[in-house]
Amino acid sequence: MRPVAFLGSALVSLQLAAELADAASLINHAQEDAWTETASWLQENGAVLHPRLHANMTWHGGNHIRGVVTETELGPGEVLLRIPEKLWFSEEHFPELVQAKLPEIPECKLEPMDLKFLKMGVAVARESKRKADSFFHPYLKTLPSFNDFRTFFPRLMENSVVVDFWALPLVKTVLFQQERDAKARVCFGSWQASAEGSAANISGIAWSDVSAGLLQFRTRAYHVGLNRPALIPGSDLINTERAGTQNADWSTANRAFALTTGKDAKITAGSELYESYCPECDNSKMLLVWGVYLEDNPSPISQEERDHLNCSEVQQGASKTLLEVALPMLDLESSTDAARVWTAPRCKPSSLASAGEQAPLICNLARLAYEACAREWGVLAGRPSRSANIATKLEPKAQPLLAVSRTR
Repeated sequence: MRPVAFLGSALVSLQLAAELADAASLINHAQEDAWTETASWLQENGAVLHPRLHANMTWHGGNHIRGVVTETELGPGEVLLRIPEKLWFSEEHFPELVQAKLPEIPECKLEPMDLKFLKMGVAVARESKRKADSFFHPYLKTLPSFNDFRTFFPRLMENSVVVDFWALPLVKTVLFQQERDAKARVCFGSWQASAEGSAANISGIAWSDVSAGLLQFRTRAYHVGLNRPALIPGSDLINTERAGTQNADWSTANRAFALTTGKDAKITAGSELYESYCPECDNSKMLLVWGVYLEDNPSPISQEERDHLNCSEVQQGASKTLLEVALPMLDLESSTDAARVWTAPRCKPSSLASAGEQAPLICNLARLAYEACAREWGVLAGRPSRSANIATKLEPKAQPLLAVSRTR
């Protein structure tokens, strides 16, 4: 699930609008082609797919996101996908990687799950590098690239973004993740140069490829058994939404993965399919794991996280407060009925256009900051009285700032 495009201005000329429509059409065709090719490969190898599903660009939180849509009405319990185990991208296909004795390498004293994911990231990188020679090529070539992830995924947060949003506890977790990734990189280099690396045939793989593979595997894997993550081709395109709008459920049985419509589902033609990623996850966890911000997430930010949050004080190394960084990104003037119930306002197109390559990530962090701090800031989006409050709070000299102590 990834952001694809943002409008650079609220006012778009008719000519530009037509160009954007053409671009959107090309993206839709590309997504449909990718879905068709993957679906054909799956079916040729024993999978079952509902014939009236297709990939399309869908709207999530003001962003264009790739998703799966039904062309026909669907009732309860209908089979959408049934993917046999032989098509799962899992460790059983790569015994030479799984059997590598990494703990015996001094630089690889990592957590067991970090080692498991490192091996699977290498598997993705190695198979992607083989291109058409890989059995999984029709699927792997459709996955988001490293550059796609750079735009929205917190784990790739640049230093300037770290400084601006340092007050969010999520940022400290990201730095810890980046430290673990740095250790994984050192481990991979030592593994590659060892006899274990020769046996695993990983000599020609760059760390940048492994890093991309890790991102693809971490964000798209299902836990299909105890300590058994796997990529499920086709199903990993299904997006998520709040619990009340989810209309598909997944399960594993008889050595197959099945995705079916929910027991009470009544899905109209043209609707997107949604499954559960993590029903109890708040938006901080959704961002950390999947890079997703749910604007109608029923799970509030935890009290533990709020206790470690500083909404109003300038942080060490920063020149602005969280309020001064976040509020200018957001469209606080929206007064629609939908905006009144969102956990945070959407971002202004003009702010997104000027925020740089990581604009989608910055937008999500600004929304997370608003969700956590709006009450303390005294900002009520969608309410007529908010504008005067905002003008005051964005002026540093107007008043002193208060110091405030899967699943999938």
